[in-house]
Amino acid sequence: MKKRFGSVLNISRKVSETRSSSRKWEKEDKKRDEEKNKKSQNKNDSKSNSNRFDLDTYIKDEKKGEKSKKEFKKNNTNNKNNKNNHKTNKDKRNTKNKDNNTTIVNKNIESRELLQKKLNLKTNLENWYPEYYYKQDAKFASPHELKILSELTNIDFKDNVVILERLSGMDYRKRVIYGKKQLGILEYNLKELNWQFVPNPEYYMYLNHYDIELKPSKMRLKGKWIKEEYLLDEKSNLKTYGKIVNSEENPNNPLCNDVGIKMGNFIGHGVKSDNRIKLKDLSKISEFEEEKLSEYIEKRSKYVEILKNNSLKLLKHFIEKYKNKGYVINASFSGGKDSSVSTLLAKEVMPDIEVISIDTGLEYPETIEYIKKFSKEYDLNVDIIDGNNFWEDILRNGVPTKDNRWCNSSCKLNPLKNYLKKKYPGKKVLTIDGSRQFESFTRSNLDYERNSSFIDFQTTAFPILDWNALDIWTYIYKNNVIYNPLYDEGFERIGCYLCPSALNSEFNRVKELYPEYYKRWSKYLSKRYSKDEIDRGFWRWDNLPPKMKELKKEMDI
Repeated sequence: MKKRFGSVLNISRKVSETRSSSRKWEKEDKKRDEEKNKKSQNKNDSKSNSNRFDLDTYIKDEKKGEKSKKEFKKNNTNNKNNKNNHKTNKDKRNTKNKDNNTTIVNKNIESRELLQKKLNLKTNLENWYPEYYYKQDAKFASPHELKILSELTNIDFKDNVVILERLSGMDYRKRVIYGKKQLGILEYNLKELNWQFVPNPEYYMYLNHYDIELKPSKMRLKGKWIKEEYLLDEKSNLKTYGKIVNSEENPNNPLCNDVGIKMGNFIGHGVKSDNRIKLKDLSKISEFEEEKLSEYIEKRSKYVEILKNNSLKLLKHFIEKYKNKGYVINASFSGGKDSSVSTLLAKEVMPDIEVISIDTGLEYPETIEYIKKFSKEYDLNVDIIDGNNFWEDILRNGVPTKDNRWCNSSCKLNPLKNYLKKKYPGKKVLTIDGSRQFESFTRSNLDYERNSSFIDFQTTAFPILDWNALDIWTYIYKNNVIYNPLYDEGFERIGCYLCPSALNSEFNRVKELYPEYYKRWSKYLSKRYSKDEIDRGFWRWDNLPPKMKELKKEMDI
């Protein structure tokens, strides 16, 4: 009992200390806010000046040292979100970039907000063109994805537009949008290692199909188990219900355990479990607005034209700015869709721009062939840098993972740094890059330009940062830009075939199309991982995320 009482006493002391510390910080925050509000009141236009980012002041303050920088931040932080912005700016300066293991350095870099105002870029397009704006990365369904969807849904999409919007999940998981409605979700099941389609009510609406019908009711049935008393009193209806709940598979639907349910002017989706049916969702029956892909691209091109004009303004600004500083300017081209577009836009502003590409020795053969074809088609001077160090460095560094992407430094950044030093001795370099904010959480925090501490003489500009993948594909189709054929084969990421950041569904696609690559990498992984771990991509993390831990526990791997 004494020990227990002592523990409680210690806990009480800790809680007391924590509260005391918390009160102390609250007082300091309050005092700091009062000082800032007092300063802002002395300005003629408080609202305007509290949000203004003065670049000249910032550059001067850089020379004065750390104290000046702190004062600068105080005078230029938005009072309304003072504490949050202070933390965000600090984090942004010191954040490790997971994509290339370099520190984001913002010295003398113009912020995204500043450039938007300075160059009069058109922003908030989601308000002007809501029908073309997607919060997450979206794309047109590729031929490979359309084939999978058709097999799972029994729908012939013909040449109509099908849009896939990315959702969070353990692997491939996307919302299927067709006829301006959400048909359901297409996902790759890591446990079963197969493709699955999870229908929305709109799926049954499109097929004009349902398995059972309920009596019209004002009772809220969503999320409830369907009782037999809810059913419409028809012999065939009751018979179908009995077959569904008493059989292992739904006899009237190609989607196992999924049930179409009609109730008056509504149609819904139910799921069979434990010999019962739960109603998941209901939607009012309405017409589909199917649209040809070519027609949609033509309409959407007006929206993409605005993004293109923004990008050209950024490119002109960066090229002029860094040319005046004596920088050498080039464009980075990986063989993917994004760098294809950013390179072509850069060439539009600077016709003689030099282009660099890195061959890590892990590229798909189609990618190398495409880079050569692209450079010839668009009359580009492309230098291919040899970065083939992977199989030597893996002996020292071990398996690359999402937590530790040493391969990026070894196979890309180090060879690039050596190449730039040799080709442009004593020169600083501006590189045009095709990174987009929608690609990852890390990239969503990028500005339009940044300095890299890994290559201390290089600055990178991101002219298509605001583009969605759907915008990229619209531009490509509209302008008949040649693209890497691997996109049609179901690949999302056109890079190294064993990249830990790729989806596991893509790795299994490698197994189908490039068995020799898959065999070599699997053989190496088998030294440390079981076949189940390799097939489900557990090797891609040093520290597994919660959902992968759950899967491993569930499968007893």
